[in-house]
Formats: sequence, structure tokens, C-alpha cells
Amino acid sequence: MLIKYPVFCVFLILLPLHVLAENSSDKTLRDWLDAITASALKHSYEGTFVYNCGSQIMAMRIVHSADGTNEQEQITSLSGPVHQIFQQGRSLTSSFKGTPLVSQDSPSTDVLTGQRPDFDQILMANYRVNSQGMDRIADRQTQVVHVAPNDQYRYGYNLWLDTQTDLVLRSDMIDHEGHVIEQVMFVEISLMDYDKAQAQMNVPKADATQSEANNSSFDVEWFIGLRPEGFVLTGHYVKPASKRQLRYEHMVLTDGLASVSVFIEKMTSGSESLVGQKKMGAVNAFSQVIDDYLITVVGDVPAVTVKLIAQSVRPES
Repeated sequence: MLIKYPVFCVFLILLPLHVLAENSSDKTLRDWLDAITASALKHSYEGTFVYNCGSQIMAMRIVHSADGTNEQEQITSLSGPVHQIFQQGRSLTSSFKGTPLVSQDSPSTDVLTGQRPDFDQILMANYRVNSQGMDRIADRQTQVVHVAPNDQYRYGYNLWLDTQTDLVLRSDMIDHEGHVIEQVMFVEISLMDYDKAQAQMNVPKADATQSEANNSSFDVEWFIGLRPEGFVLTGHYVKPASKRQLRYEHMVLTDGLASVSVFIEKMTSGSESLVGQKKMGAVNAFSQVIDDYLITVVGDVPAVTVKLIAQSVRPES
């Protein structure tokens, strides 16, 4: 299930790019996260940012359109081979040198039922937040906010919040030794109206696939036992088998800020090469085999987190 090209990790670090910037000395982390959706739906813009992912440094152009209800985003690499990613909601299309690579329109079904968790207490228990003064990014005034984890199972952040536009102009992901392991920093950004942003979108054509489900396709066959404190299951998706793809299950865990995906699918030729620990910048993955099934856990969390979760996945019966 992993997207095997470097631009994928852009999405994981871009998750906190729409954070409300106000006088935030009395704001909680939950306040900022609640503002993510509102801010992303409010602003259309274009910009150029530099993305540092491990040993790679890439210049990227972003066009973001929002009409108050829906949003779309297109990211295009400006250095190296041309990558382009277009995202609308849970629909994702990507291309490499003009050739479509990945199309995911989320035809899977979420079988998780019940009330979704309230993350207020979870965030307070697992993160500390404080303001660290003012700075200038992309020739704009910003307020610096530091988000620190309380344990080894999640990363910290430094966020540079634009004081006028309410957007984050720089985001550093920080490990437990204080090292910056991934960074997004705008060098220019311009607000625009929705129609102008839409006109700049160049959506690559995707090779869509059709799912062919049977009556038992959506039965849950796997669960997660032990997990780091604060990480709760917020989605359990089952995608039925098709002519092109085997059936798989996808579970999503989050603590309200960090997120982890768990994929379970039948072993195929070449799956053995994926077993073990993998790392790309702040994105860690761990895969193991259980009963001829490949269990892969990936997320913007430390290696210890994905390994613990992977080793806790079990069949239902």
C-alpha cells in the first residue's frame, strides 16, 4: 500500500499547514487543530516552498483552492524529475513525468461504528504547547509555536504561523534529540480567489479501477491489540478484491495530531522485500508476516511506534 516515491512524504508533513494564527498564549493544541479545517476551507493561494525530507531537498509549487465548503490541492515538483500530486478530499491522483502512477478514490468501506473519540484530554496528556516569539518567513511576519511530545512515541513540531493570513509558512518536525527531521518552508505565497486557483489546476488523468465485492468482502478479519497511549482507532476500512488488486484492510490510528496507517493484505511475489524497518525522513514503516499476510504500518511517527503497533496486529479468530 505504500506509495513508492519521495513526494509521498510531503503529505504527511503538510498535514499541519493550515493552522489558525491568533494571539495564542492561551490557546490549546486542540484549538489550533480545530482551526485546521476552517482555515483550509477559507483560503485559496499559490506558493513555492522548499521541502527537506531526510537527505533530499526539493522545491515544490502548490496551488490550493477553497470555496468555503470544499478544497483541492495540487503540488508539483520544481527540481529533479517532475512529480505532480492532486488531492481532493480522500481522492488522490499522482503522476511522474506525465505518466499516472497512483489513483486512490477510496472505494473502500469504513466498517468502524460507534462514537468518535474526543481528543481534548488525549492532546493535553501527550503534548505541551508554548509560544516562542516572532520571526519572519517569506518576507511575512510570523508567530512561532512549539509543540512538544511527552513520550517517545510521537514527534514534536515548530510552527511559524503567519499573523495576517492564518497559514503556517514553515513547519519543522523534531525528534527527541531536538533535530529537525523534516521541514516545509515557504519562500513565497500569494492569496488568490477561488476561480483563479481553479484555473491553475492541471489534474492528471487517472487509471481508475473498479472493485468487485462479494457478500463477505467487508467482514473485519484483523484487530490491533497493544498500542501507544493516546493512539485510538478512528477508521477501519475494507477494500474488496478486484481484477487488479487483492482484498486488503486499512486501519487508521491517531492521537489527534500524529497519525498511523495499518495495511493488511495477502502475501504476493516480492512481498518479502518489504519485511522489516523502513525510513524516509520522518515517515517510518514496519512490515512483518503473519499467517501468510503482510502487515505494514506506516506513519509520521518514530520507528518504535510503528514497530510496536505492527507487532500487536492479530487476526480476529
